[in-house]
Amino acid sequence: MEETRDCVVTLEQFDTNNVSNTPPKKDKNNKLISYMTYNVNGRNKLFHLQLTGRAIFGITTYTPRDNTDAPKKYSINFSIPEELGQRLDNFDEFMIDYGVEHSKVIFGKSYTPEKKSIVEALYTPLVKRGENNDGEPYPPRIQAQVPVYEGKVPNYLHVYYSQREELKFDHIDELCEIVKKGSTVNAIIDIKPWFIGGKFGLKAVLRQLIIPKIGGESVMNSYAFNDRQEGLTPTSVKPTPQSEENSSENEEEGIEDNESIEDSDVQQEDTEETEEVQESENEEEEEEEEKTPPPPKKTVSRKKVSARK
Repeated sequence: MEETRDCVVTLEQFDTNNVSNTPPKKDKNNKLISYMTYNVNGRNKLFHLQLTGRAIFGITTYTPRDNTDAPKKYSINFSIPEELGQRLDNFDEFMIDYGVEHSKVIFGKSYTPEKKSIVEALYTPLVKRGENNDGEPYPPRIQAQVPVYEGKVPNYLHVYYSQREELKFDHIDELCEIVKKGSTVNAIIDIKPWFIGGKFGLKAVLRQLIIPKIGGESVMNSYAFNDRQEGLTPTSVKPTPQSEENSSENEEEGIEDNESIEDSDVQQEDTEETEEVQESENEEEEEEEEKTPPPPKKTVSRKKVSARK
């Protein structure tokens, strides 16, 4: 098999000890960037994270409070088992230590390990946690952005039925309708560091999604999910357009049916975190508009394709 420059890592096998992050530096637009890789057999590769979780709210939308005319932002929250959430807690801890090590560049001021709590307060974690009114913890969750441009989903975001059949659709509203609230899905996400305004964190961006089969036929294009559950697999995730790739590189099983999280419990938290990175995302979109034409129109096209052997 041809060697690939990236890989898919399942959350069950994810190990923070294999993650590396290059020192932050400024790009030509004076924005801090870093490159995150995963060690595979002694080689550092770009990586995508595969997980199974419950889409507790389906796909939700967000409009900046200070600019109601701005395009809507779309995201999906994955509720995951506690033991897998702890794996990503270690990832967040890794990033906090990274922030201490490179505090002079990120914050303009050096912080020693004894002042790690200050850096932690400036960090937005990948894993979201909360409690209900009785103080009982909700399952950990990950909020992933759904890339949308002028109402269209880009070609590099693939959505499948469980039989490796790809669903083609024309508008984001169709995807919002298909991904039902509370449904169990499989996803591949990209993890991106971000730095802005003296704060930093990790954000997740959706790249592929498997949803429950709802009938009909579809066309399969490129399937990257690891059915063997061995932890790592060469990826067929298509690269993003150059401008998106630059920004990305730089910047239920086990879930019980009675688990539920009310939208109101996390709405304010998600809104505040989204606003923290809004400026950075707007800059990325401006670059995308300058360098990349809008994605071609997708039409609903379904064709049965047999699973690869």
